[in-house]
Formats: sequence, C-alpha cells, structure tokens
Amino acid sequence: MPKRRVPLSTKGEKTYHDIIETAQALFLDRGYHKTSVLTISKAVGISPAAFYQYFDSKETVFRKICDRFFDFIFDFDFRSFTNDRSVEELLDKLLNRFFDLLWENRGVYKVFREAEFIDLEIGKAFSGRLHQKLSDFLNRKTTPEESRAFFWFLWGPIYYLSGFWILWKGEPVSPEVRSTLKSFLLNGISRGEFVVNENVYLNLSEESAVTEKAKTKGEITRNLLLEASEELFGRNGFAGTGIHRISEAAQCSVGTVYVYFRTKEDILRELVHQTGRELRHQIKGYAERFTDRRDQELAAYCGFLHFFRKHRWMYAIVREAEFVDASISISYYASLQKPYETALKSSIDRGEISPYEPEHLAPILMGIGHAIGYSLFLIENAARYDNRSVLEPLSQFILYGFNRFIRSHEALKIPAKKAKEKKRITEGSIGAAALPAEALISSTKNREVIT
Repeated sequence: MPKRRVPLSTKGEKTYHDIIETAQALFLDRGYHKTSVLTISKAVGISPAAFYQYFDSKETVFRKICDRFFDFIFDFDFRSFTNDRSVEELLDKLLNRFFDLLWENRGVYKVFREAEFIDLEIGKAFSGRLHQKLSDFLNRKTTPEESRAFFWFLWGPIYYLSGFWILWKGEPVSPEVRSTLKSFLLNGISRGEFVVNENVYLNLSEESAVTEKAKTKGEITRNLLLEASEELFGRNGFAGTGIHRISEAAQCSVGTVYVYFRTKEDILRELVHQTGRELRHQIKGYAERFTDRRDQELAAYCGFLHFFRKHRWMYAIVREAEFVDASISISYYASLQKPYETALKSSIDRGEISPYEPEHLAPILMGIGHAIGYSLFLIENAARYDNRSVLEPLSQFILYGFNRFIRSHEALKIPAKKAKEKKRITEGSIGAAALPAEALISSTKNREVIT
C-alpha cells in the first residue's frame, strides 16, 4: 500500500481538512453507501488520485470523522466532578453534558450512528471506552454483572432519546424529558417495595412464541422472499444485497420478486413492519402472564431478547433502515411506543409505577432494551446467555434507581486518591478487554457476523 502524504504545507493541510469536512457533509446528506471517493473528490475540487495521496479509502475518512465523535464524547474527565457533590447534581451535569454535546455536534453524531452499524469495530471500541468512563462516574466497586447493568441503564436511555429528539424530531432533548430521565435514574419506577416473581426470567416455549403460518402458495413464496432478504440484508447490508441475490436465495426468478415487491426498499419496509408486529405479539405473550406491571416489564425484556435471538439479523436491519428511509424506523418505533404508553398509564393509575409521563417513560425503557440488544446481539454476538444473569442486576436499577444502589455500596466507594491509580474498577465489562479478539464485522466490505 503506498504511503499517504502527511500534509506539511498550509495548502496540504487545507486540502486534508477540506476532504474530511466535505466527506462529512456528503455522508450526512447521502449516507455512507451512496458516497464515493469520486463524489468526495469532485466536491472538494481535486482528482481521485489527489484524494488517495491523503487517504487510502473513503472508509479511512469515515473512521477519521468517527474519531471526532470520540473526541467530543471523551474529552471529559468523568472523575473530575464525582467528589463532594450530591448524586442528583452529578447526574444532572452528566445528562446535560451528553444531550447538549450531541445536539451541538449532531452532524458528526448522525454519521457515527451509521458508522457503528457499518463497522462494528467502531461500535465495539466506543462501547468499551464509554463503559469504562461511566464506571469512573459511578466511582464504586461493582460486580461485572452490576457494571454491565449500570451501563445499559444509564447509556441506553440517553442514546435512544438523543436519536429520537435530535435526529428524528430535529430538536434538542426537552427540559421535561431530561427531568423525567433524571428522576427515573435516581428512583426507578417502583412505588414502594416489590418482590419480583421468579417466573419473569423464564422463556416461553417455542410453540408459544409467535409464528405466522402461510396458507396459500403465494403467501409461501412471499415469506420465502422475506426470509431470504432477512438473512442477506443481515449478512451483507441493504446496499450490498441485490434483487438477483434475493431471488437466488428464495429459489425463484427475479420477475417473481417483482410480483410481490415493487422495489428493494419495499422488501425492507415489509421486513421491518413484520418484525414490529411479531415483536409486539411476543412481548404481549410474555407480559400477560403477570398482573403487576413491574413483573410485566421484566418479562417483556425476556420476550424482547427471545425474539431477537431467533431473528438476530433483524436487530441490525431495523437500525440500518434508519439510513435507507428514516420513516421506516420512525414508524417501527412508534408502533412499539404507542401501546407501551397506554400500558404504562394504566399501571400508573393502579399505583404500581411512579407517576411519570408515559410518553417520556416509554422511550426511556425502550432505550434500555435497545442497549441490551445492541450489546448482546451485535457487540458480543451472544448466542447463549441466561435471562436471570442478564436481567436480575438490571431489575434493581429499573425498580429502584441509583439511589438504592449507591446506598447499598456506600462502604465500597473507591477513595479519590486511589481512584487515579486504579486502571479498571471492574473486570469483564463490555469492551475490548472483555470481548473475543475476532472481529464481528471487520470492515464495511464484510457485513457478515461471524457465528
């Protein structure tokens, strides 16, 4: 590989930065797959040959932009403000720090959201580093399971709410939502003590799980096309899958594909729509076994995990749809959130859950589910896990928040002087040190998850 030019002159530095700034604008406007080296070069006013003097590929530029996002997030000492302040004050500062930062740098943030799914090594590196930073914020000794649950509980809602407000609504996260999130993180959802039913961690039998049986020949063919698309989109990405590949996998002609779907985007839209419908049905089946909403919440997470363990490709496909046609993802999440709000309102009226605004609480709890799914199915690629080990530590945060956890761990607080000497608070956390060395997705050219 030829050596890239190190810009030394003022003109060279300008060209180098122009390439990055232009590429970021194009990635933001067109997305990664619709932006080529030729497109970037033309927009900058240089030849492709000149581009390659500075970068060996558009992927390298893409990673450089993601490095900017890392710098925005991690140019902050989380330990610097953890002493001599109340937990509420610290949490308020942390939430405002993240929400304001993502709003002010929303262009880079949007590019990063696409990058973490195109190249999971980027997402893995970010998750591992952020997990450690947030452990520093907690400033207490924890078990690996507690540390992982804490990460999901805190970062999941922040990241989900940021995407919902900043990218989809085009607004900064509102003060009311920030206030609700802070109260939830401090106190959880439970109104008073609650004993969790042991059966919430059990999976339903496969026979009880949702299945949609095709009846006619046409329905069978349509389902075969969707099943083939699910695997191909999951392995190769939407942009890396052609209609001819789908027809081959489904063992039919290209013409047959167009009998059922006008475009590849229509296949994606139907896949995501079907996923939302079946996921709601499965979650309902898990939750309705219990009468108290607190049990139902935990059982619903089990249903969520059970579903995506069987449809692991769909977890990435739903997120990728955001960059193909944002309306597909927005419709998917709305279809989950609206009935969720109704169920939460009923439980609040019954006095089971603290009186938060349901339209604020629903996306907070959905964000936790997103964080679990992203970690287990994409970062860790976990084919096997135990529901109890995953959800039991998290349940204590969801029910009672930080306050109870902090009180129970007060004696284990790490002294400030020793904290600087301690490189890691926990072992076995999400991140590079706790993950297998083999890449799940090594580059944008290889979308396949290694199993």
